[in-house]
Amino acid sequence: MFKLDEELIGTPKNEPVALIATALVKAKENGVDVKLLLDIEKKKDRLSKYNTKTADILNKHNIEIYFDSRKKRFHPKMCVIDNNIVYIGSHNFTYSAMRRNNEVSVKIVSKDIATDSIKYLNQIDKELYK
Repeated sequence: MFKLDEELIGTPKNEPVALIATALVKAKENGVDVKLLLDIEKKKDRLSKYNTKTADILNKHNIEIYFDSRKKRFHPKMCVIDNNIVYIGSHNFTYSAMRRNNEVSVKIVSKDIATDSIKYLNQIDKELYK
């Protein structure tokens, strides 16, 4: 889940989800290839609502958004940066997960693991957000 409550890009420095979204937008503006793969359910549940809203906001900033194909839930919380750094963790990108919950994430610096992670993400049946 990536819950960007409002279009907070570039605003409150204590809002962790807005900081992540702002970093993604700035990276895109600087020529970085930024893509997100989000989960969406067949029915309009809370997760789908928040992920769709976040996709709408980030798509306005030319960030490529993909949703899983709805055949199988996309559940990993993973981020690959610069084909070298992989973050894997338990938390969603929500205020609660970032500030209230007990969560864990691991930072792995490895081109091999980043390459394997990208291969894994590319194998997931997904559709481009439109």
